Amino acid sequence: MILSLCALNQIKAQNTENETLSPTSQQDVALWTGVDLGHKIHSKLKGNLVVQTRFDENVSSFHSLVAEQKVAFSLHKSISFYGKYRLVFAPDVPFAQRWTTGIQAKHKVKNLVLGLRSQVQHQWQKDNDTHNAFRNLFSLTYQNPDNLFQPYIYTEWFYAFNKQVQQFSRYRWGVGTKYQINDQQTLNAKYFFQSKLHVETPEIDHIFMLIYGIKL
Repeated sequence: MILSLCALNQIKAQNTENETLSPTSQQDVALWTGVDLGHKIHSKLKGNLVVQTRFDENVSSFHSLVAEQKVAFSLHKSISFYGKYRLVFAPDVPFAQRWTTGIQAKHKVKNLVLGLRSQVQHQWQKDNDTHNAFRNLFSLTYQNPDNLFQPYIYTEWFYAFNKQVQQFSRYRWGVGTKYQINDQQTLNAKYFFQSKLHVETPEIDHIFMLIYGIKL
């Protein structure tokens, strides 16, 4: 936690310097916090309700409230299919909704877990403002039965396919760790940065996330 606060202060200082030296570069610091409520519906079927509160403008302004319901079906111990429905509430922004469907796979080699998540999402707002994207996430997680921490690194790439645009539109690189509090509770802390592609003034977002998970 102390390291995170120091990193936040350092990035804020860099943002101020960047705004002075290079007016075309933009950076922002955001904080996403929330809770992940998991429930086992069947031996191969489980659901999750995730609620997040997001802040941006160097963690000084409320950005949005996100509520997402996920249902996943386990085809194999290493492969699962899922669907998600998301609602986004934000000030002065049209009410947004998103449907997502995807597949998640993992392969364990000793204490290392290689992960792949591919999903297609369709997001829309009123006035027929829609956005479609294909997302691929690659991750590497270290798991040790004797260690309550599970550190990981990952990267994610977005490919937009709308009427006007069909191209890679965004990327993310991140690092984090999951802490197993007990059999029912976890704490997931991570940092990632993201930037848009093919824009005149790309904005680099530094995002810190803290999610408390509990199995009901």
